[in-house]
Amino acid sequence: IIKRDHAKAAQRLKAALMWPEHLGVGKPFDPDQRMERFLLAYLQDREKQSEKAQNSLSQIAKYSKKQLFKSSKNHLLGIYAIAQTDGEKEAQQFISQLLASQHGSSPQTKALVEFYYTHPFLEFNRNFIGTLSEFMNSQ
Repeated sequence: IIKRDHAKAAQRLKAALMWPEHLGVGKPFDPDQRMERFLLAYLQDREKQSEKAQNSLSQIAKYSKKQLFKSSKNHLLGIYAIAQTDGEKEAQQFISQLLASQHGSSPQTKALVEFYYTHPFLEFNRNFIGTLSEFMNSQ
């Protein structure tokens, strides 16, 4: 993505979502693939594949809602995905549930909610993705 070779990046992201049988036990139960799907949605949006991008965001939103009880920095991706697929009202409800959860008062959860309120709009451009990546890597 950094080198702007979007075709190669998409190919690698799709490969990251596969779980070959020869790895032993195969695909783990319900793995967290939100980052891979989010970056794939970014690439799909850049390539004007809006239906595929929305599908990727829908998968992120669905997974995030099921994993609300777990502490994860990837919930930030879920907030953006929910806002895009289900609307801002649903995203605010998810944030409320996130803050009310067992890990809602943790520094990580508070930081990701603060990041969202500081950057409330998902922008599929290099600057936003860069800022988001820096934040995700710092948590």
